[in-house]
Amino acid sequence: SILATLKHPTIVNVINFFRANDTVYMVTEFHKGVDLQNYIKRHKGNLSEKLIRKVFTRLLDGLKDIHGKDLLHLDIKPGNIYLRAHGEPLLLDFGAVHQQQQSRKYQPGQVVTVGYSPIEQSMAGGYVGPWSDIYALGATMRSCIEGAAPPPAEKRRLNDTMRPAVEAFKKHYSHGLLAAIDWAMEVDPLHRPQNVDELLEAMNDPGKRDEKRHNGSVLERIASSLPWGKG
Repeated sequence: SILATLKHPTIVNVINFFRANDTVYMVTEFHKGVDLQNYIKRHKGNLSEKLIRKVFTRLLDGLKDIHGKDLLHLDIKPGNIYLRAHGEPLLLDFGAVHQQQQSRKYQPGQVVTVGYSPIEQSMAGGYVGPWSDIYALGATMRSCIEGAAPPPAEKRRLNDTMRPAVEAFKKHYSHGLLAAIDWAMEVDPLHRPQNVDELLEAMNDPGKRDEKRHNGSVLERIASSLPWGKG
């Protein structure tokens, strides 16, 4: 399996596969630590910006490696991120991994996690890509601050009552981090960072977000023809 070829410090190492009980099991390395979901619950969110930046900068580096092999994780959420000693993250559960399609083709049987999966992942005709993992990662970063999963993307598409992070959490976090989270969590996939590098740039330089959004005017022209672009 191509999963066994993914070798990165933030990606769990798959040692073997075997079939049993009409399914396929993955054997992975054992690591000591705690999953991010429990860590968030224990601290009621409010994780420090230093920890968030450390964890997610490393995860984005691993995600770039995954996307570089034309793979998509498609189930990034706090429960699939493991924190080892010194806050070193590990991305788990590659059961939802898909090969990236080169056309706008719906991929059936996709895992959908309420609050973390983007709109295109649950819609017929939705075109998933690196931007889909980026939404889930942005939602996971927001949950590290807020202490709970964001509203479902389907609900946000109909009536988005979620306060922008730059407004809700500005007292305790930098504008750069919060603006990057808001950009990653745009409901319309065309309005998000299209790849890992764009999100990393935005986290470190908030001006990059507006620059990239202005440069996306060509993509805007086709937005109205897509399922999520219709009222």
